[in-house]
Amino acid sequence: MNEIGVSRNISRRVTSTSTRLIAGMGAFGLGLTAPFAAVNAQDAAQDGGVIFELTASQTVRASDNLDLDDPAVSGVRSITGIDGSLSSITREQSFVLGFSVGAELDDDGFELGNTGVDLTYMRMGESGQLTLDARYFQRQIRSEFQGDDLETLITSGTQTDYGYGAAVTLGSNRPLTLDLSARQDFREFDTTDPDAVNSRTTRLSAEAAARIDGATDGRVTLSFTEREEDDAANEVEATSRAGVGITRRLGNGSSVSADVNWSRVAVTETAIVRTTTVTTGVGGRLAFDQDLPNGRFNASLSREISENGPIDELRVGRAIDFPASSLFLEAGLTMTDGDNLSPLVGLTFERQLPDGALNISVSQTAGVNGDDENVISTEGAASLRRSINDISSWTASVGVRNDATTGAGGTTTRRIDGSLTYSRELTRMADLRAGYEYALVSETGAADRSSNTIFVTVSTSLTARP
Repeated sequence: MNEIGVSRNISRRVTSTSTRLIAGMGAFGLGLTAPFAAVNAQDAAQDGGVIFELTASQTVRASDNLDLDDPAVSGVRSITGIDGSLSSITREQSFVLGFSVGAELDDDGFELGNTGVDLTYMRMGESGQLTLDARYFQRQIRSEFQGDDLETLITSGTQTDYGYGAAVTLGSNRPLTLDLSARQDFREFDTTDPDAVNSRTTRLSAEAAARIDGATDGRVTLSFTEREEDDAANEVEATSRAGVGITRRLGNGSSVSADVNWSRVAVTETAIVRTTTVTTGVGGRLAFDQDLPNGRFNASLSREISENGPIDELRVGRAIDFPASSLFLEAGLTMTDGDNLSPLVGLTFERQLPDGALNISVSQTAGVNGDDENVISTEGAASLRRSINDISSWTASVGVRNDATTGAGGTTTRRIDGSLTYSRELTRMADLRAGYEYALVSETGAADRSSNTIFVTVSTSLTARP
């Protein structure tokens, strides 16, 4: 989907059908506040109040390759951050305003760091719930950035994300429940990195769920997603999906569910002439879940329709609970392009130690990246935390990610991270973190890039009721 190009300008403001739909959805949600007023006002007044929370931190980082560039550039960077929230929550409604302000100073001078604001309003009642939210966040990209699309690797510049959404639930805890949601998100870059592409994403969804009998639930789902990219091809990808499903509880902690949906994926490009490629098909999912005395077993068979055709997956999983630990194992197969078969594996192990915790995870999944290529992603991570005494501890962690595109001319991107961190409680309100970080990035056709970094962070926090 991503075309090579430089993105410095703000995304085009287009009053599309999806934009008008999401605006109408927000107005519709505001008109539905009446069912949410059923909560007793006297009960709402008994709890709640305004709470103010603030966290301030100061970090100093020294590295032989501050931004994981090629060629490497060493230096020292000072990062100041302030994060806070103002909230008011009652039984009837909640209002939360969050904010972040950051500043960075290095050899290149002063720059605004991670800065943003988000606002969430929720109104709750006996028969429904209304949620409205909006957000704006700007961050400095200092090293490898993994976006929503696989293999979206941006190495430097400024990334701005903002958006708004609305969600409505009607008929909660009743035989018939209706869920409606609408959201629009924007992503913009100010960078010379050729992988950066401004985009707009609109999501609309509706689901009606009904209790058929005491052990059976049915549902009807509709969804629409449109993603417009400000690339050389001016590409717009629109996915429409309609489906029905049923879940049957069999007793003894087991259940089976079946979903069938029809999907249409249309990709339109207007670089020179307007061309539209349409892919349609029937997908679905069949799943079985069983509660066991020491965990859970699940199995599923699914098909998803993408612009490259169907993606078929078979998964079998087993969760096992032990007195002081838990283990989850998953195995399966995925088929892309009709004949490209790849294994899927997953392992997660968590163990509580007398003075810490151990976490290990390994997974392999399949998906479609921003360049419309099928990608097999393999990830592994491990962390060990041990307490030294009541006020200090240390943590060691390592992570590996490998993204490999399938088919002729496939490429591989690999990143390895490792860290060792010491944490100490200085006072009741202040904490200290210091440590070492290592990073290595390898890409097909490019030289390896690595960095060694030491850091020190001092932070303090407070909570108040104005």
